[in-house]
Amino acid sequence: MSEHLPLQKKRILGLDLMRAIAVVMVIFHHGFSLFDFPFIPIPDGVDIFFVLSGFLIGGILIKTMEKRKGFSLADLKIFWFRRWFRTLPAFWFTLLLNLILYFFLNLQNLSIKDTLKLMFLKEKLWQYFFFLQNLTSNMISRFFPETWSLSVEEWFYLLLPIILFFALKNRLKPYKAILLSIIIIIIFPTIARYFFSDINLKWNWLSTRMVVVMRLDGIGLGVFMAYIKYYKPVFWDKLASFKILIYLGIFIFYASFYIIHENYYYFNSYTITNLTFYTFTSIGVMITIPPLSKIISNDSIFDRVVTFTSLISYSMYLINGTFILTIIQQILPTDVSEFGKFLSCIFFWLSTFFMGNLMYKYVEQPFMRLRDRHFID
Repeated sequence: MSEHLPLQKKRILGLDLMRAIAVVMVIFHHGFSLFDFPFIPIPDGVDIFFVLSGFLIGGILIKTMEKRKGFSLADLKIFWFRRWFRTLPAFWFTLLLNLILYFFLNLQNLSIKDTLKLMFLKEKLWQYFFFLQNLTSNMISRFFPETWSLSVEEWFYLLLPIILFFALKNRLKPYKAILLSIIIIIIFPTIARYFFSDINLKWNWLSTRMVVVMRLDGIGLGVFMAYIKYYKPVFWDKLASFKILIYLGIFIFYASFYIIHENYYYFNSYTITNLTFYTFTSIGVMITIPPLSKIISNDSIFDRVVTFTSLISYSMYLINGTFILTIIQQILPTDVSEFGKFLSCIFFWLSTFFMGNLMYKYVEQPFMRLRDRHFID
């Protein structure tokens, strides 16, 4: 969700489009709480972010490994610091904003001491600083819930390079080491969903959706596409030539969501949902990447809008839900009209783009420039 393509004269519009669509889907779902839209079964864009992140990060790891003829501790350090300089400043900035907002909202009913106890002892909000809030179970707090997916990605950034490092230490060739790492990062979360989720829970897929150890496989499938691109270039070019994969991928992505969502009375089996739902949605996204990666920006107005949305998507994702949405909900009167709700929804979207742009310029970019000066791939 958080890894952007490097700036270049000719951007890959297809991948920018994937990211832009994903963040619009996320914001659309959050906006439901402001305005009573007629229900539209639109999938969450998080699965798109997962697969795309895996593809981009996987490509970075593979290129580093092949360039260095291995993967040393120094390479691990550079990789992690580049990722952390890219993701953590904007996240910690937004986290602090939300903690301040949460503190003052609770002061309306509690003392300062009780508010701090609630935040850091009962709800354990300190865990958010280290992405522990949903590592092995669902979050115990309703605070900043959208960060569940960022937590999945951050743990992926930490774990995959470690697995790759030890695979190479066992004298595996690079292509075998990355393939083994991909298999591990896909198989173990699937096993975890099958064996460690509550088999008696109806709609169990909603219970496993936000748990880190059960969601890493979607990102792993993205890495697998990076593996194909680098090590199987002829096959990759053949896949990229099949534009029908875009439509097939969209169909699989949407159908897997729609079938589970609309027919939960028939598909409430934890076996079916946990072993197929997440896998098929990710496969649907995965197969669209080769043909989409061949679509280059022509600098049209549409291309610029897509690129702009893609660039600020991480900041939009961080700021829209808990912070902007909470402020709007606090300001809105309880007896607001339907038209007032509609205007608040428009304001929500405009504020998300505006603040996302500000965060990208004044939080993300300065740290990315700092990263590029001190931690070179």
